[in-house]
Parts: sequence; C-alpha cells; structure tokens
Amino acid sequence: MGQLPEKVAETLTELKKKHPHSLSVKFIRNGYYVYEEYTKWDRLLKRRISYGIYLGKIEEDGKLVPPRRKNQRTAGIKTIEGYIKNRDKEAAEQNKAVENDENIRILSALSANARISMEEIGKKVGLLGQTVNYRVGELEKKYNIRYITDTYAAFNFGFYRYLITVKFKDRKPDLEEIKKVLEKEPRVQLAVSAKGEFDLLIYVLFENPTVLENWLYALRKDEIFSAYRSVWNVSYFLIGHGVIPLRDKFFDIIKERVWHRTKETPRRRYGEIFQREYAVLRALNKNGIEKFNDIDKEYGLRKGIADYTFHELVDKNVIRRVTISMQNLPIKYLAIIEVKQVNMKRFFESRKEYLLYFLKENDMLTNKFPIIGDMGSPYGSFIILSVYDDGDLEKTEEDLKRIVKGVEIRTTIISSVILGSICMNKLETKQINLYNLLINEYKMSEEEIFRFLYKKEL
Repeated sequence: MGQLPEKVAETLTELKKKHPHSLSVKFIRNGYYVYEEYTKWDRLLKRRISYGIYLGKIEEDGKLVPPRRKNQRTAGIKTIEGYIKNRDKEAAEQNKAVENDENIRILSALSANARISMEEIGKKVGLLGQTVNYRVGELEKKYNIRYITDTYAAFNFGFYRYLITVKFKDRKPDLEEIKKVLEKEPRVQLAVSAKGEFDLLIYVLFENPTVLENWLYALRKDEIFSAYRSVWNVSYFLIGHGVIPLRDKFFDIIKERVWHRTKETPRRRYGEIFQREYAVLRALNKNGIEKFNDIDKEYGLRKGIADYTFHELVDKNVIRRVTISMQNLPIKYLAIIEVKQVNMKRFFESRKEYLLYFLKENDMLTNKFPIIGDMGSPYGSFIILSVYDDGDLEKTEEDLKRIVKGVEIRTTIISSVILGSICMNKLETKQINLYNLLINEYKMSEEEIFRFLYKKEL
C-alpha cells in the first residue's frame, strides 16, 4: 500500500502510542482498517503463536470508527493483551473441563478396582501411566481418599445388618458422650446425628436378634440415654448398593473366630475363619492397596499366601472389590430418604422404573446415591443421597413421587457423622448391583437398560 493520507497517518501515530505491539493497516473498499498483531512463544505447543485483533476503521478525515464486536468472546476487548488474556482464560477453562472429565474417569476406574495399575487406568482414560500416577496423587490429597474393601465378610461369617433409629422427645444427649458409649462396641459400624424423622441413626452388625436385643437393652439403660425421653426402632437392613466400611475394631471379634485345628475341632465350623483370611481382610480393611508381601510379613504368612487368599476371597464373593472412599468432597450434605411401601400392588407395578432411576449416571465426583438398601421396619427402601446443590433433595423427592407408586416418602438430613464413615465413590452403571438385578429379574438386556436410561427422561 502506498503512502497514507495525512489525517489517516496522524490517527495511526496516536494509536501506536496506546498500543505497544505491531500495527498494520489494510486498505479495503476505500477504508483503512487497523490491526494489532503480536507473536509469542507457547511453552505447551513449543512453537510461536500469532495473535491479531481488529482495532477499527480510519476514515479519510482521520476519524477512528471503533469495531462493533458481535462475537461475545471479543466483546469489550480493546487491546491485544486483553484479547490474549481472554483466549488464555478460555483455553484454561477448556483444559480444566477436559481434566475434570479425565479425573472423574480416573476416580471411576479406582472405584471399580483400586488395585488396578496406573498403566491400565491410562489406557481407559487416554493418558500416560506416569500422568495418571501424578493425577491420582493430587486426587488423593484433594479428596482425602481412603482405600477400602467392599466386603461380604460380616455376612459370610455369621453377622447380620441392622439399623437403629432414635427420636428424642425433647432434650438430646451430647454427641461426644454418645460417641464414647458407641465406639466401645465393635459391632457398631456407623452412627450419625440427624434432623427429620429421627435424631440418631446407628448401623450395627450382630450375630442374631437375641444378642442385638440384649446389647440394645443395656445401651438404653446407660445413663447417657436413660434420662432422655425417646422412641427407638430396630430394622434389619439389606444393602443393595454402596458400602459402609467396617471399623477396624470389628476385626477383634473376627479374630476370635479364627479356626485352629485341634482334636476336638478337626474341621472349620460355620462362622469360623482361617488365619490367612483374617489377616488379608483386616489388612485390606485398613489399606486396600497394601502390598501382599507386606501382609505376609506382618502376619507371619508364607510368601504368596496373602495374594492367593485375596483372589480366593474374591472368587468366593467375600470381597467384592477394593475401592476408594473420598472423605473431603464439595457436597452440601447427605440426606436419608425413606420410601415406605404402603400399597404393594401399585409399588410392584412401578418397581422396574424405580430401580432404573438409581442407575442413571451424573457428572459429579461421586454416585448420586452412595447407599441404596431395603429395611424391614417400616417395610421399604432406605436411601442416602449426596446433595451437591440447593434443590437436589427436593428434585429427587419430586422424581421419586412421579416414578414410584404406592409409597410414602420421608426425608431426614444427616447433621454429622459421629462414628464410622460412608463410602463415597464413583461406580459406573454396570458395576451397581441393581444393574444385575434388572438383567436377572426383569430379563432386560444391556441395550434395553441404556436405551431406557438415556433416551427417556426419568
């Protein structure tokens, strides 16, 4: 382009004072269009990247007509620095979204099998093993991840699950005092304070109703509870999905069941356990990714016995999986939903859709429902919901009322965990027990389940 008209050149000179980078002028249809250009080295791409931004049109009389930015990405931007900053912010947000998706897939892989190698996770996620290893370390710190076992050990060795709820009439005992009393009993695995249908929930494992009733009678007579007016309720509990981790103290009882061969007991009796089984179960309950060689050494087992025993217990379904539990999550609270069955005919007419509702995946860090189970008093479902956002509980109530018939729904908010913990992980649809129930009981195919879940709004 030839020499610029005097007025145009003067305006361009003023623009150069405000914009430190290279300015170029393009003559298009009797107009002088000004652009600011900048090149910088990109460390990630390892090459130079050129940026350009349109500054406006200079008319023959030197008047600058600012750009009308229709693109929302560049609205309000007046300099190349602002443009680059905006582009970098967008790139960072996109990278964060990709990283979040990758992290959720990593958490899902660890939830399914926490003993999986970093290389195997990398193949699932599309990352190098060393990258996965770094990410897992960061996730462990961020979410305070514990490695635990999802086990049927208690059931296999003669223990049954029960829920105890307590509703105080007026005054309530101090939570620390409640904890001191409950933690003495190895059979107590979880205790939470709550607001709603009850004030205290206790999850226990007992050999039979008689042993439970004797302990419960003594507990209610304890001075911590005896002075308070309250209503107590006990129900059996069957967990259909989720894990309430065993407290280490529970294995003191299991240890008493270790079988030792004698003349009087040449064979194991019901409820008895091998020493090697006890060793593996207790060690992995503390740390699900403990090295098998270290378990052998700690419990005086021959080399390779812990490894062999672990896979034997998995084959026998005593251990379902080694999984993770995230203890530090950005959730507002946990809520308990009781779905009480009052009309069995109407309930069973809607039961299939009810079960399918729990299988739909979300984009959160954990499964929406960490615990889904059946209770016997009142007869129905006992569900724990992770509430990440305001309105989650109300929306879930609305969904359940729309989907399942013949029930009454009651909700209770968990205020605090007094003793024990609730496993918070991220299992895929196929790894949730209800998935197999739908296949076996309702003869649904995998295709039918996923078509129902993702082509029909539940």
